[in-house]
Amino acid sequence: MKRLIALLVVLILLLPSGCSRDEQTGSPASDSIDHNSPIKEMVGNQTGSPAPKPGKNPLAGNVIPEFSATDLNGQTVTEQVFQQHTLTMINLWGTFCQPCIKEMPDLERLQKKYESSGVKILGVVVDKNVEAARRIVSASGALYQNVIPDASLEKSVCRAFDYVPATIFVDSSGQVLGELVSGSNSLEGYSKVIDRLLGPEPDAAAR
Repeated sequence: MKRLIALLVVLILLLPSGCSRDEQTGSPASDSIDHNSPIKEMVGNQTGSPAPKPGKNPLAGNVIPEFSATDLNGQTVTEQVFQQHTLTMINLWGTFCQPCIKEMPDLERLQKKYESSGVKILGVVVDKNVEAARRIVSASGALYQNVIPDASLEKSVCRAFDYVPATIFVDSSGQVLGELVSGSNSLEGYSKVIDRLLGPEPDAAAR
């Protein structure tokens, strides 16, 4: 029994939390989605490669330049989105990436949890597969905004990472903060990062 438990622990640790960008040459994970199944059964059979773990955020301190991206509903999204929020969490993902898709329900819960605190979740579809992205987002129940990057956003943000998901955080001035989440995470894990970046609530700090 103990050997079985030990084996299960090892297998869990070996499960990939991210995908190499090289994998986007394959078919989108959405191609194998059964839209009538629960989300846990909607990610197909692809197995991503373990995401690398960079020591630091390569974009930390950079100010994201002007861009004009388009969300999945055809609306234009520019760098002004940062000014409208205290903190913007940019989640880079691809339609070919199973771990990216699996964490979407948690990202939606995260958006609802922190929306009143001025936090925005912004998904960026690195492979620009609009139709597949729409199907995946719809199937996951995610309502937070997802965009297709333009040349500027792709150059200044997307190309800094050769794996997905990768998540960075941007302040209201458009400056990238030092925090980097490599690979997928949980609602609890992301919450800890956001709480740390937002700092203590005024009333809590006064006590």
